[in-house]
Amino acid sequence: MDLESSRASPTMDHYPADGLGSFSLDMQSNTSTRNHHSVLDLPNPGTRTAPRTFRGRPNTLKLFLRQFEKLAALHSLSSEEKCKNVGDYCSQRVQETIEGFGGYRAKNWTDLAKICHDYQTEKSRTMNDIKAWKAYVQDYYRVAGSLLNNGKLTTDEFATQFWIGIPRRVRDRVEIPIRTELGKGKVGGHPMSKPFPVETSTKHGRPTAPWSL
Repeated sequence: MDLESSRASPTMDHYPADGLGSFSLDMQSNTSTRNHHSVLDLPNPGTRTAPRTFRGRPNTLKLFLRQFEKLAALHSLSSEEKCKNVGDYCSQRVQETIEGFGGYRAKNWTDLAKICHDYQTEKSRTMNDIKAWKAYVQDYYRVAGSLLNNGKLTTDEFATQFWIGIPRRVRDRVEIPIRTELGKGKVGGHPMSKPFPVETSTKHGRPTAPWSL
């Protein structure tokens, strides 16, 4: 008898049903897992792959947001996750300010990013004016925003106190434009008993002439 011919040639039938095929699937699964990034994989603040810490300087805001957007895209972050995690890459003061913004509370990243953009220096205003305005707005959001988030202030109280803190001559200048904007399409206009939303007061209250707190 030919010993060589009597030996059965190995075929796929000789491998266990869960052998090579299972190994291949496991490899694909492991590769897929390694390539998937989530919010749990975000780099720690201050590390090489994290955005540089944003400390509130207007000339670094665009770069910071661009870096964070890239990081968010890589990790497939939702709008809510972006809002929740962006503060981790900011200084404590900036983080507390962000947490007071309406976009943060609403978990709306588009609104939050837009509000952040509003704090960039504008060429038509002097540095002293914009600094005074930014200092007031940031400090208010940082302190009162925390009280609002903790239920110690209502939305109306939050808006009223913000309006009161703006210098009177600035309020006199912007009150009519604000009422005009808020009253569009409403019978009788904006209710006198209803405070102006902080976002609207912020938009109209930005200094166009020197003012001080």
